Amino acid sequence: MSKSSVIAGLGVGIALGTAFGFFALAPNVEGGPAGNSSAIQQELNAEKKRADVEELQSNAANDLLNQFNGDIVDGSLADTSVAVVLAPDAVDADVDALKKVLENAGATVNATIELTDKATSTDGADSLKSLASKSLPSGATLSEDKLSPGMHTGQLLGAALSDKTSESDRAVAIGALEKEGFLSHDGEVKDASLVVVVAGNADKDDQDGNYSNTFLSDLALGVDSSTDGAVLAARPSSAAKGGAVALVRGSREHVENVSTVDNINADSGRISVIHELEKQKDNQSKHVGVGENASALTA
Repeated sequence: MSKSSVIAGLGVGIALGTAFGFFALAPNVEGGPAGNSSAIQQELNAEKKRADVEELQSNAANDLLNQFNGDIVDGSLADTSVAVVLAPDAVDADVDALKKVLENAGATVNATIELTDKATSTDGADSLKSLASKSLPSGATLSEDKLSPGMHTGQLLGAALSDKTSESDRAVAIGALEKEGFLSHDGEVKDASLVVVVAGNADKDDQDGNYSNTFLSDLALGVDSSTDGAVLAARPSSAAKGGAVALVRGSREHVENVSTVDNINADSGRISVIHELEKQKDNQSKHVGVGENASALTA
C-alpha cells in the first residue's frame, strides 16, 4: 500500500472526529432544540453517541499515524535545511511534535526563531519597516508593491536565512531584530532553504483590527519570496474567517505561493506539513486540513 493511500485512509477517520453536529454541540442555543420533547432528547442522545464514536475513531487514527509517521515521511526531506518560525501563540507541544516529524523526514532544523508580541502588534509596525530596510543582507531586496510590515519582515528573515547570505550579514539582520525586541532564537541561526511558520489558534482578533493575523499571513508570503518555500501551519480556528490561515487562503497572491495546514495539533497535520514542504521545493502550493476552505484533508 502506498504512503498516500495510508494517509488518505487514515484521514477519513480523522475527519470524522471533526464532525460534531448541531444537536450534539448546541442543544439549547437560540434556534436549537429546547430538549423538552422526548423525541428530541432521543435524537440528542443518538447524536452524542455518534459523536463519541467519531471522537474515538479520530483518536485511533491519530494514534496510528503517530506510530507510523516515521515510515510515512521517512527520508522525504533528506539533505534539506528547515527553519521554524514561531508566532507568539504557537503551542510548545505542537512545535516539539513537528520537530520530531521533521527529524523523521530527514530534515535538519537549522533555526528556531520565536517572534514576540511586539513583532505582531501595531506598536512595532513602523520600527519593523525601518529596521528591515536598514538591516537587509547584501543583494536582497524588499517588495515595492506590497509594503506591509509583515511582508518586509518576512523578506528580511528569508534573506537572512538564505545560503547566499554571509554569516556576518545574517548576524546583523537577526541581531537587529533581536536587539529591538522583535524575536528571540534557540541556538545559532544557520541558513535554511525552507521555512515553517507555526502559529497556535491564530483566530480573528478585533482588538487590533486583526493586525496580528494579517502580519503572519504576510510574513509567510515574504519568507516564501526569499527562500525556496514556506508553509504556514496552525490550529483549526486559524482557518475560520479572519484567521491567519484563512487570510492566506482568501488571497490569490498568497494562495498561489504559500502552503497552509490548519491542523498542526494533529499527527495528520504535521505529516501534511512535511509533504507541503516537499511541494514547496517544486514551487507548488496546497492548502490542507479540516477547515472548509482547505483544498484537501491531507497532503
